Amino acid sequence: MRTKPAAAIAAELEAELEHYPDERGQILVEAAEAWHQAGDHDRAIALLTQAIALGGEDGGNARVELVEVLFDLDQIEQAQAQLDELRHQRPSSPTPYHLAAELLEDRGQHQQALTWFNMAVARLTEQEMADRDTEFGFLSYANNIVAGRRRVRHALGIPPDELDESVQALSEQAEDLARALTPPAPREVRVLFWPRNEIPRAHEAWPRLVEHAEADTIIAEREAANRELSEAGIARITMVPLTTAKLLEFTTRTESDPTDEDTRLACMNEILEEGGTVSWPPARNAPCWCGSAIKYKKCCGRPHLD
Repeated sequence: MRTKPAAAIAAELEAELEHYPDERGQILVEAAEAWHQAGDHDRAIALLTQAIALGGEDGGNARVELVEVLFDLDQIEQAQAQLDELRHQRPSSPTPYHLAAELLEDRGQHQQALTWFNMAVARLTEQEMADRDTEFGFLSYANNIVAGRRRVRHALGIPPDELDESVQALSEQAEDLARALTPPAPREVRVLFWPRNEIPRAHEAWPRLVEHAEADTIIAEREAANRELSEAGIARITMVPLTTAKLLEFTTRTESDPTDEDTRLACMNEILEEGGTVSWPPARNAPCWCGSAIKYKKCCGRPHLD
């Protein structure tokens, strides 16, 4: 399956800077991530430096991304210096602290990760903490941070405290609500989907089947739907990628209609027999299921897409 090169994605993102000045910080970070993926680390660092200079939450998030780039380049002292500078800057948003905590957790530095999770918790507002006690509090960003704190405390062998126990209570609330609102879910769902680079081709070939070519929108909707399935209790989601070439070959061979649902179901079963599937969700550092060639955690698995 061919995917758009990371360098091309980075260049497209940079081209958006002129058109979306209000989103400059976020676009700079996303372009830098793509350049880093493409191997142009100097360009990634240059863009992140620009984003850091903007200040605010985007600047803090950019500094965490710079830390990750430096860690990947084995520039440990420089990465640590950036973390120290972030701590010195004292951003008011919990997000940069949370991102730094998860980065350190991924690297197995649980003691340092706990420090950053604690700083993130300290920057949650009273209202954000109170939102955890609502009906859907287990889905809140604040609960996500507190759950991360509990995770690293458990990894360090620290007995649960009152805040840790509150996460467990919210998890039980989520399970009770799911049981009350939904019937028993099937163990597995198979999802036939168009990879990112196939969407424009499928739209051109079958506009009634694929109504538009806005790949970002279609992929984001699929990710959201998968998360809803997972929250509803689906134990396993198997993604089955479909290409225009495969569907054309199948329908020509079987003399069937590509816009017919039964045709696509039969094609999906053939792909399943051939073993061409992707499990959802991928590991955080694995390539994203959508075919972008970017890590899942930096593509469809990004926190702000929740």
